[in-house]
Amino acid sequence: ELFTFEAGERNKSRSTWSNLTDRLLQAGFGRDSCLIALGGGVTGDLCGFVAATYMRGIPVVQVPSRLAAMIDASIGGKTGVNLPQGKNLVGAFHQPCGVFLDTATLESLPRRQRSAGLAELIKAAAIWDLDLFEQLESRIEDFLDLDQAFVLSTLERACAIKAEIVARDEREGGLRRLLNFGHTLAHAMEAHARYRGILHGEAVAIGMVFAAQRSEAMGFAPAGTCDRLTALIERAELPTRIPDRPRRAYLTAIRVDKKKEGGKIHFV
Repeated sequence: ELFTFEAGERNKSRSTWSNLTDRLLQAGFGRDSCLIALGGGVTGDLCGFVAATYMRGIPVVQVPSRLAAMIDASIGGKTGVNLPQGKNLVGAFHQPCGVFLDTATLESLPRRQRSAGLAELIKAAAIWDLDLFEQLESRIEDFLDLDQAFVLSTLERACAIKAEIVARDEREGGLRRLLNFGHTLAHAMEAHARYRGILHGEAVAIGMVFAAQRSEAMGFAPAGTCDRLTALIERAELPTRIPDRPRRAYLTAIRVDKKKEGGKIHFV
């Protein structure tokens, strides 16, 4: 049985979740069912949340078709939906019983989508693996042009990084927060734009540059870190400048970030 919904981050919502669970029930699916999430990160997050909550939890298999979903969203068990106030504010941890990647699907993506997915690959390298970062610095254009050998080797390493971090901190008690590098500001930008006009990876790219700037200014990162990161992000054909919106709007969106604890935001 095939269940579909309209594409787009704005449809990763409680209403779509409700509609899908109703349709599963009407079709007669029980606790012995399994969902297969075929699509991008929105599909994976939403389908995973349906699986986590339907009949108190049924298995889910992730089959990501977009680059960002292959590297990030499909691995780690985070599922959920957005609220008008912010991203992923309702959700559950629900690990997939399998993740299957077919890199041939990347050939169907527009170049802008490939670039957006590269933001998550750059993030994985920046937080965890200098060797991978240097590989991207030497050959990032080959990834955009879908050199299959380079795509496979770098994807494999990025997936291993995500899996290693999640295995050590599944519920984001500490180490897993590293994976949020660039994401706090990114989620605020997406929410303020009402999930229109800016792709998730584009927002993450801007967020990483901002975080690197602040890190250098506060003495946490070595001088030159931001310039090096910015140069790689620009070669990936991604934006680096924050959209000119009121500072208060960003702060308001950041204040409802799901990672807030004790009234404080954990900003990587």
